[in-house]
Amino acid sequence: MTRLLIAVCALGLGGTLLAGCGSGDKAASRDGAGAAAGRVDIRVSQCGGGWTAPRDGRLDLTVTNRYSEVADVYLADPRTGGVYDELEGLAPGASAKIDATLGGGRYQLQCYTGENNPWRGPVVHVVSSAAPAERTPGVVPVTFADLIEPSKAYQKWITSRLPVLLAQVTALRTAVAGGSTAAAETAWVKAHMTYETLGAAYDAFGPLNEKINGAPSGSQTWREDHDLAGFHLIEGLLWSGAPRAQIVPAVTRLQHDVQRLIKQFVTAEIAPADLPLRSHEIIENAIQFELNEATDEGSHTTLATVTANLAGARKALSFVAPLLRTRYPRLGETQQALAAAQTQLAAYGRDGRWTPLRSLSTLRRRQVDASLESLAELLAPVAAIGDIRDTVRAAGL
Repeated sequence: MTRLLIAVCALGLGGTLLAGCGSGDKAASRDGAGAAAGRVDIRVSQCGGGWTAPRDGRLDLTVTNRYSEVADVYLADPRTGGVYDELEGLAPGASAKIDATLGGGRYQLQCYTGENNPWRGPVVHVVSSAAPAERTPGVVPVTFADLIEPSKAYQKWITSRLPVLLAQVTALRTAVAGGSTAAAETAWVKAHMTYETLGAAYDAFGPLNEKINGAPSGSQTWREDHDLAGFHLIEGLLWSGAPRAQIVPAVTRLQHDVQRLIKQFVTAEIAPADLPLRSHEIIENAIQFELNEATDEGSHTTLATVTANLAGARKALSFVAPLLRTRYPRLGETQQALAAAQTQLAAYGRDGRWTPLRSLSTLRRRQVDASLESLAELLAPVAAIGDIRDTVRAAGL
């Protein structure tokens, strides 16, 4: 299980889910002033023992792992399975904090190790005066089974887009062979944008992703990287005015690689656990690689690429949205922000021509940067909530 909650905490969003990102990384010496401090142990067939919470609901509980295996520990609702805080990867002999502000209700600690069935601590009844706005929300964990159908549906969508990509690359080859630079550049942008909407599937594409859309290695340019192929080689050739005899073979190779991808993808599989992560990763990659123009090989169509990335992130999010509606209160805000950012950037393109990122005014550039940074923050909880966790119900207990 990856430590996605750390990313949420770093963005200052921990209060929106899972008790401010409780984890095995929290030091047990953290000051618990104003909260009910207590200590419980994990032992063989014992998950925490008894504990109490004060009238204000503020819990400050040190958990020590006396077991011989690394353990994950949840503070959960025994009826719904909603998790209020978690310690992940608590090593034998280690201690860490569980802290949350609880409303009135029933709670228990639930313990999981890699080699044993989960076991549960006693149910604790909490009487709390904490106002609803102060209470830590519980999030029902997403399971592997929850993500199977969304990942299959997303894979089906990708399968439907690959023939579209092939047709656009074929049109690019026709334009290049016909000798019209303007037509070829427009066709390149169109095909490249289609590929850039498929970002949640890149891992499933395997080495073909690098062949189709790889950037030059290290600090090299397209001229210096003799292993470069695909879109960015063609970009460099087209926008540098290279002769048709050089460009046609590069496009032919791209066409061949897309054909191979279509055949390969029939038996490929998008890992269900990956899908909730991808919207956030797509936006992070756009910030890291596109907004600094690291992948621009002469077309200056960065804003087209980012617009396509936003479309890809929206699409990936749409497949996990049904799981998030009862788990992430800011889902609607996130979807609206993605749509607004896509509209904002799409305005910089017209008739296949795009405003270069470097030509934007300082104000407009800051607006673009701010939109993507805000999206990264909004999407970080999606990755955290969608992180697959063990559950008592999944174990049949």
